[in-house]
Amino acid sequence: MISNRLEDLWSSAANDGASTPMGPSTVSSDAEVDELLDAWFLERHKCIEFEMLLKQSRKIIAWLLANGVDAPENRRRAQRFLREIDQSFNSADREG
Repeated sequence: MISNRLEDLWSSAANDGASTPMGPSTVSSDAEVDELLDAWFLERHKCIEFEMLLKQSRKIIAWLLANGVDAPENRRRAQRFLREIDQSFNSADREG
């Protein structure tokens, strides 16, 4: 019974290599773990910073559209930027 469940799990796994079994895990040194955590922290920090900048940019562009962009070309560009920012947030929500 257990072997059937394991076989079912194995057969339902992705074939893209994401779930490729590996040999026994090796014991990582403290330095390797610290390096991995530092890299993860920096990447996470960049993502948070990027999101904050995008939100601030969106507010500024929306304010400009509401209060002072008169040239039709500039309005189109600002509206396009707003759509692109919204699309980036929507795609990030779907991925995360």
